[in-house]
Amino acid sequence: IVGGVFVIGGIAVAFAIFTFVGAVTAPVDTANEYLAAVREGDTTTIIALSCDSRTNPDDAIDAFGGPGELRSYFLSTSNIVNSQAEVAGVATLTDGADGTITMTLMHESGRSGNGWRVCGFDTSFAQDIAPFDIPGRDPFGTR
Repeated sequence: IVGGVFVIGGIAVAFAIFTFVGAVTAPVDTANEYLAAVREGDTTTIIALSCDSRTNPDDAIDAFGGPGELRSYFLSTSNIVNSQAEVAGVATLTDGADGTITMTLMHESGRSGNGWRVCGFDTSFAQDIAPFDIPGRDPFGTR
């Protein structure tokens, strides 16, 4: 009997760990799938993974410079509170500009997949041209 209790207890612990890990990684999985769709210009997937079906997928693609311009990305942090998550990381565009990404996701019960959807994101990329290198612009405000 004691051996059976340990086996059942071990199975319960393994199930709890598997469920916890799945719950923690699910928003990151959705964010990765969303960014892959942005990189490929897959507007159908972008809409399917968005909170609002009225989302314009071209806006998401344009935020990264256009189709095929997102060279690489790495999502390194996530913070989940109830049905909301924030996932953040870094990205590189094909022109070599490095930047950061912060994505906001919500869990929507009854949706296909793992239920997590991208509700918005912020990007920030380093500019290759300093403001004073832009023709016709006075960086010191003297004109």
